[in-house]
Formats: sequence, C-alpha cells, structure tokens
Amino acid sequence: MVVCRHCGTANQPGKVKCSKCLRNLIDPGMIGKIPCVNHANREATTSCNACGSRLCDRCAYLLSEISFCEGCAPEGAISHEHDEDYEAVPVVDVGSEDAPRASMGARALAFLIDSALTLAFAGVLAVFLAAGSGGTLYVSTYAYLSNVRQLTFWIFWLLIPAATLTYHTLTIGMSGQTVGKRVADIIVLEEDGTIITTQQALSRAFVQHFSLLFLGLGYLWALWDKNNETWHDKLSKTVTYRYQDTT
Repeated sequence: MVVCRHCGTANQPGKVKCSKCLRNLIDPGMIGKIPCVNHANREATTSCNACGSRLCDRCAYLLSEISFCEGCAPEGAISHEHDEDYEAVPVVDVGSEDAPRASMGARALAFLIDSALTLAFAGVLAVFLAAGSGGTLYVSTYAYLSNVRQLTFWIFWLLIPAATLTYHTLTIGMSGQTVGKRVADIIVLEEDGTIITTQQALSRAFVQHFSLLFLGLGYLWALWDKNNETWHDKLSKTVTYRYQDTT
C-alpha cells in the first residue's frame, strides 16, 4: 500500500499516480533512492534481518540493534511509533502573493462553463428519454415530456440535480477542479492549500444547489464577504484559490 502524500488516499503497490487526486505518488526527491517497503516517500536505511525487506528508521523493529520488519519481529523487539506516509503537500502556496483567492470574474467564468455543460447534458438526456418513451419532437422535446410523458418528465428533473451533484463531487473531490474551474485556472482546496476530502466535496456540491436560490444569493454573497466566500465555501470549509501547482 502506498499512501498519497498529497491527499492521504491509500493506493495499491505499483501505482504511479494517486487514484483520487491524480498526482504523483512518489516524491521527486526519492528518485534514485531505495524506498522503505512501508513508506514509499522515505528512504530505506536498514533491512529486516529475517526476510530482507528494506525499512526506514520509522518502522524498523530493533532487538539488540538488529532490525526486523513488523511481521518478523521477535518478542521484545521495539519500534518507533510510526505514522502514515502522508505529508499533506499543499497544491498552492497559500502564503505567497502569487496565490490569492480566486477573483469573482474567474469564478463567474467557471460557473458559466459548468452551467453550459449541465445544459448540454440536460438536452441530450431529454432527447434520449423522449426517444425511449416512443415520442417524437413534439413542438420541443421538453414540451413532449411535460405534456405527454409526465412520469418521464419527473425522472428527467430528478436525474439533472443528481448528475450535477455527482459531477461536482467527483471532480472537486479528486482534483479540486471542475472543467470550468480548470479553464478559469482556479481550484477548490482546504484553507492550507491541500486537497479536500470527498465528504467536503459532497457537502459543497449539495449546498451549491441552495446557493442558487433567491436569484443566486449564495453565490453573490462572495461580493461583500470579507474573504470572498460563497455559502458553499463556508459550509464545506473550503477555499477557492487561483491555481498554482507547487507539487
């Protein structure tokens, strides 16, 4: 198991990029060095006397100054209290003047692009649902569903928010960027500049629906908020930064 130093996700041995945040699992500083069998981003300084596994000083069990791995360690061998191979590497340097919070213009651009993608998906979905229910383009596909196939019409309106919720949760939860945010060169992160959790991404995506209420008051809130935060920023405890990859 290799734990991503950026987001803490456990990955199978042999993986090059993290399955969640898609960043490199191995610290560039480890190139040319022999890694510990348990901690991919720590250099091996010894090996198990029984099985030969390469170990760092954090996870080697010692008995009379002879090293063992955890599985081979005899009774009485002791080890440092080792932690996971996880450093929470910031994606942006939050202390740098080059990494301010995202501007309202950039956030508006990202919103428009993601909204356009949602509308395109809705149009394609409506056509497929109408075709699947035996309909034709009766005035418009939407009119056909609402007037003739009302059950399919309500299925349509259930699938749209579900698809939007899934889109924002997966993209923000994995990389901090939707398609729109990638184009606008902004990213959603923890306040310290590290990747957010999937739970934060889900809560953020859910609250985004409520931010659209009252003529988008939850989004407009960032105009007068001292930290330029929307409702979904505040409730998910996330920050939208201008993108600057430091990894």
